[in-house]
Amino acid sequence: MYLQEWHDLYQFAISEQDITRLPQRIADARGAIFDRIADRMARPDSNERRMLTEALSSLRMIQWDCDREARKKAG
Repeated sequence: MYLQEWHDLYQFAISEQDITRLPQRIADARGAIFDRIADRMARPDSNERRMLTEALSSLRMIQWDCDREARKKAG
């Protein structure tokens, strides 16, 4: 997977406005990022590794916010 592919999926996830589509966008982006990490294990690039780590952290925060909002609406 190329840098642009995981990055595009990441951008789709962080810009998704439809709360019903957000979990799938996050899952797609996380999967692509983890695939890229696996691809890069043999040839680590510190800059890309930093970008991947930051992207995963950002997605985690978005998922937590989404989950919190869903609990507020349910309760």
